[in-house]
Amino acid sequence: MTGADDLQVLKKKLRRFALERDWDRFHSPKNLSMVLVAEVAELVEHFQWLTEEQSAQLSSEKLAEVEQVHRIHRL
Repeated sequence: MTGADDLQVLKKKLRRFALERDWDRFHSPKNLSMVLVAEVAELVEHFQWLTEEQSAQLSSEKLAEVEQVHRIHRL
């Protein structure tokens, strides 16, 4: 099984999970865009008020926080 196959299996499981709960009714463009903004805000807060230079030199602690947000929301 390839990584692409694993991804397809995961997508099917997620789709079935959502269908079983009738979540499609919540997946309107309005709702999806609102949740996207909220999730992006969690990432942006780590960079707010930093200069470009500061944002490129995050402490290991702050970088770990940013990576954690990224991992959680990649799916």
